[in-house]
Amino acid sequence: MQLIKLNEIDRENVFCRISGLMQVWNNMQIFSFVGSPRKNHGFMYVQCERVEFTVKNGKTLIAQAGDLVYIPKYTEYEVEFCCESGTVADLLVNFDIYDTHGNEYALFDDITILFSATPKNISDRMRMIGEYNINMHSPYFAVTEVFYALLARIVSFYSAEKQEDPKRKAVAKAITYIDNHLNENTAITELAKMCLVSETAFRKLFRDITGLSPAKYKMKKKIEKAQSILMNSPEVSVSEVSYMLGFCDVAYFYKVFADITGTTPNKLRYK
Repeated sequence: MQLIKLNEIDRENVFCRISGLMQVWNNMQIFSFVGSPRKNHGFMYVQCERVEFTVKNGKTLIAQAGDLVYIPKYTEYEVEFCCESGTVADLLVNFDIYDTHGNEYALFDDITILFSATPKNISDRMRMIGEYNINMHSPYFAVTEVFYALLARIVSFYSAEKQEDPKRKAVAKAITYIDNHLNENTAITELAKMCLVSETAFRKLFRDITGLSPAKYKMKKKIEKAQSILMNSPEVSVSEVSYMLGFCDVAYFYKVFADITGTTPNKLRYK
């Protein structure tokens, strides 16, 4: 399989055979893929105390509660769960990756902890996929929609966590939070706390990295999202788009949209 980086996924890459599980294990229970390689890729969100992976070559990896783990297709390994018996030990989302020519891809060669302290907007979507698979008769469309939203958040958070630029890394959590909570009026003091810096330092770092104040950055992101909806969802009216993005006044939405894009919502939609 060819490797593709999370931040290089594009329209040529197709994610399919998506399914979700809410796995219940007994304490110290072991499940083995040795001799029977894994049939798909997986994202595992660890809810129990500890999960220990032992790959066929003897290499081990220990994941703890709150970790998000990527498991490559065809991997041979044993996994042991340290958990309270009878409770959900992990959320697992399985999938395959191909390109439009049918070539298979993987995100990493080995079992990898993508990040710890997984954001709730990621774990909630993983849980949703598992619940859809359990409760819906034909969950394909619902599961696929939630999976791509999940993937977008994984890519965003992973990219923020791996930033090498010290300035960007300092405000990466706030940028990711704003991107995923456009309709929330989060105070600057709270954003600064996320980044463990003072409000003054946060404002300066944020402007150094984005070229904008936090408020203007959020507005720019709202308008970018509006552009996407207008271009791809013709059934949604301009006023509905305005409401979806938290604008109380449609006229104000038109003004901000024109200021940022140089055109109007209607002209963009019908050009």
